[in-house]
Amino acid sequence: MAKSKKQRQATSEHVYVLTVYLANAQMKRKFSKTFSKNLVSRTMEIRGDQTLEDLHELIFEAFDR
Repeated sequence: MAKSKKQRQATSEHVYVLTVYLANAQMKRKFSKTFSKNLVSRTMEIRGDQTLEDLHELIFEAFDR
């Protein structure tokens, strides 16, 4: 199998923007007026050199878990 001419590697220069949704989520009262019923979302940024473990921690922190 031939390799592509230029393979990209994620670096700290790359920033990815993700929107994560929790459907049918129980939420604290302070959030309940801001979001539609049973749907909560957060938009977050993560650098390309961060790990899936970093993403996991970011998501849990964003949803106050």
